[in-house]
Amino acid sequence: MSRSAVEEVTGKLPKAVVSSHDHRGDDTLVVQAKQFGEVMDLLKGSLHFDMLVDVCGADYLGRRPDKERFEVVYHLLSTRTWKRVRVKVPLPAQKPTVDTMSARWPLADWFEREVFDMYGVAFKDHPDLRRLLCHRDFPGHPLRKDYPKEGRPAQVITEPVPLEEHGFLPITLPNGSQTVPINFGPAHPITHGVLRIQMQLDGETIVKSDTEIGYLHRCMEKEAENTHWDGVIPYCDRLNYCSTQMNTLGYCMAVEKLAGIEVTERAKVLRVIINELGRIMDHCVCLGPNIIDLGALTPYWYFFQLREVLLDIMDRLSGSRMTNSYVRIGGLARDVYDGFTDDVRAVGPVLERVLRDIRDLVAKNRIFLDRTVGVGCISRDQAVAYGLSGPMARASGLEYDIRKVYPYYHYDEFEWEMVVGVAGDTHDRIMCRFEEMWQSWKIVQQALEALPDGPVNIDRPDLIRRPLPEVHANIEALAGHFMHVINGPKVPDGEAYGYHEAANGELGFYLVSDGSGTPHRVHCRAPCLAAMQVFDPIVEGHMIADASAFLGSLNIIAGELDR
Repeated sequence: MSRSAVEEVTGKLPKAVVSSHDHRGDDTLVVQAKQFGEVMDLLKGSLHFDMLVDVCGADYLGRRPDKERFEVVYHLLSTRTWKRVRVKVPLPAQKPTVDTMSARWPLADWFEREVFDMYGVAFKDHPDLRRLLCHRDFPGHPLRKDYPKEGRPAQVITEPVPLEEHGFLPITLPNGSQTVPINFGPAHPITHGVLRIQMQLDGETIVKSDTEIGYLHRCMEKEAENTHWDGVIPYCDRLNYCSTQMNTLGYCMAVEKLAGIEVTERAKVLRVIINELGRIMDHCVCLGPNIIDLGALTPYWYFFQLREVLLDIMDRLSGSRMTNSYVRIGGLARDVYDGFTDDVRAVGPVLERVLRDIRDLVAKNRIFLDRTVGVGCISRDQAVAYGLSGPMARASGLEYDIRKVYPYYHYDEFEWEMVVGVAGDTHDRIMCRFEEMWQSWKIVQQALEALPDGPVNIDRPDLIRRPLPEVHANIEALAGHFMHVINGPKVPDGEAYGYHEAANGELGFYLVSDGSGTPHRVHCRAPCLAAMQVFDPIVEGHMIADASAFLGSLNIIAGELDR
């Protein structure tokens, strides 16, 4: 990646830039808080960084006493040049405050609220600065380094929450009528017990919508920053639990980038195979229940028949059907079992029959078309403004697939097509996922043919554990194994943002290492968070029945959404 953006900002606003670097290929600007808005205006304007990908915070308490304690980190992407840049704003320990970017990029709204919730950083002129994941009376800010991992203070609610904050008061419309406030979830079957959407209805038309999340928030990032680097992997499994191998792949790729290592060729191709099988599994869980939400039950059983076949393969491969922790830093937990390739090839006939039969059921079904065509339309510009990626963005006409734009693991050598929609409605999102399953299967078939021999793990005892037979036979390997378990793998000092194309879009991990076996900062860029944020502005004006169809097409997985 070119440093032209960094150089241009430094040249035009020299007093705003504190420092810059390109560690591990990530162009990074550290800027003054007072001129932060000017820098971002320049990047979005003449430099065309039109998409905000992620916002997160970091706490450096006790690590650098001569500098500011906090940082707010923004990751930007240009959909014109596909270049990226990271912008960091150092903030003091007392009353950390910085300008909001929500007027420039709508994505910043929820993402900045999360930083406010977790770190207590205030965003000046933010339109709705309230906690995102924790209760309004939650004591303290969990991701601060001085907040205890265990034994948080008792939560004391001193006074009732005003009814207007709950959305329970009706709104008077210009015609003099009043809306009816309702709770759409968390008990509603469509919200699966993990979402609460406050709606104001004019008859059956949604006038206003406000989503409340955090019902499954476990502060995974706090847990990750209090364990070893490889101990984070099981937490990643529990993000998007419908395609767990894709989560662990994203995390391990980020750690490997930070450590400056590359996995073996066999590990790369095997990662492609299980990654694409995971995409098929994930789309099964998205499409089956989404079509149930429209009133059709039969496709659900078809999709889950296919998913069961894939789960059986993961069970034989790792010993666990869902949370399998199969992808590891530097490679894989183990090589594949005898008969793995035959089992994967046997998926083909099942997949072809399932997709063919379901297409026959829904493609020309009048009810299906009435419930999906024109419902929840997201334009290409809106997809960019809200930082959407994956099938959500491609259904809106944004030709962005990380496997194509930033190819990794030989994705550019396989023959497959990026699936792009036109209308950006619920119908396009469903049909894009249908076609992506075909494309994933094409990749899997080619990867099986290209699978090379060789080891699946690199030879780096400082990063991965020695094989157990070697540990049992060699005293030095045994000692190294003990040290690895006690101290964790040593990842070099620095920072990196690693990302890949998961089933829901760009799954990224921003990591900061202080050179020890424990991460200083682990942040997960969850594609579901961007997707859920777009629900409220788009659903307004639709009928309440449309909310079910639209919400299901977003494929919200609460473990990833809340983390």
